[in-house]
Amino acid sequence: MRRILDVINLHVSFFSDSKAVHAVRGVSFSVYEKQKLAIVGESGSGKSATMKALLQLLSKQNSKIEAGCALYEGIDLLKLDEKQVRNFRGKEIGFIFQDPVASLNPTMKIGQQIYEAYKIHHKEICRERAKEKVLELLSLVGISQPEKRYNQYPFELSGGMCQRVMIALALAPEPKILIADEPTTALDVTIQSQILSLLNDLQQKLQMSIIFITHDLSLIAGFCDHVLVMQQGEIVESASIENLFYRPSHPYTKQLLSSIQRAFYE
Repeated sequence: MRRILDVINLHVSFFSDSKAVHAVRGVSFSVYEKQKLAIVGESGSGKSATMKALLQLLSKQNSKIEAGCALYEGIDLLKLDEKQVRNFRGKEIGFIFQDPVASLNPTMKIGQQIYEAYKIHHKEICRERAKEKVLELLSLVGISQPEKRYNQYPFELSGGMCQRVMIALALAPEPKILIADEPTTALDVTIQSQILSLLNDLQQKLQMSIIFITHDLSLIAGFCDHVLVMQQGEIVESASIENLFYRPSHPYTKQLLSSIQRAFYE
């Protein structure tokens, strides 16, 4: 498979009045076409900070990319200015953020939110065709009665439905890589399974790569091809899904796996 993203020696720090925290420490990895890559680790391990840094989504007031590069199709995303990087956000690399209800604009109908995400990268498409595309996206992510949902506000939808809307928003610009940041955290087990199944179906249908961020190893067992394990801002293990579960090499990975087993038997 062809590599489409290479992250090399990424370092990110956060600052407060009293101290600086080196949150991402020399992270390097690659993403391949049509790959499903998981990044796992406990909260605060640097998973989300790493992904947000790639698209310069971290606050410039209290964070800094200290070193590294992120080569997407040979272009270093970290060297781009704000105007340039906007051409890659969404269009090339989509992002599903944590907490779908909080991420959606409560004052806008969901159809309009997806419409704007689509039109910003497809200015040549007429209004009528753009709306048709939004309805197609709502159907694609498994939302029934898309014409009705188009005119509803986020508060009128369930948590699982809002997560599907967030996926539609991320898919609207037709990205080659989709980053899913803890997309099932606030959902019950049944809805989690539905969202994972949906992402798997979309990945196969649209032939895109997915980076799945989670703290829960049990979610990725039947979903991802390869796994990166992060601890305290570093990648401590990189393995195929089979090797990770049956032949883990790092003590931290073994601890994560044992916690799944304990939770299962408790």
